[in-house]
Amino acid sequence: MTVPEDLAAFVDAGLIPPDCASDDERIDALRWLAAQGFTVDEMVAAAGGRGLAALAGDTLSRVGVRWSIRDVAEWAGLTVEQVVQARAASGVVRAPVEVPLYTDDDRAAFELLAAASQVFSWDQLLQFQRVVGSAIATVADSDNIAKSVTLKTRFVNIVCLPSCSNILL
Repeated sequence: MTVPEDLAAFVDAGLIPPDCASDDERIDALRWLAAQGFTVDEMVAAAGGRGLAALAGDTLSRVGVRWSIRDVAEWAGLTVEQVVQARAASGVVRAPVEVPLYTDDDRAAFELLAAASQVFSWDQLLQFQRVVGSAIATVADSDNIAKSVTLKTRFVNIVCLPSCSNILL
């Protein structure tokens, strides 16, 4: 089967098996994620972890989003790397630094994080963030499972071929 040129990167990365190159829903989902600023590498990382539907859900579930990682870092007086580290410590999927992900409330939280860094070491703050993120994930796990299944069904609706059915899950 011949793979269209614009899908070659997805096929090469293993996001679309060559025998599924005609799965319009999967292709539309990958193209949509790319249009949101996610790279193929980030999609591969998400597919190997929480899944592409979770990556999409992180983008879709935020109301009032207008600030990128770079914007938040500048506002709070942190480096871009510090915001990326804090985001990772919270257990949130990695995202491009230029994609708007944060609300005004999020921006204020990073401002508080910057203030806390005057009292605590950055490593201590990241450890605290990991503990809080883990606790929140544990408490919200059952609700997240239900939402994830709903989002996966609505967003990717994978029915392709049996050999393709778990690529995005």
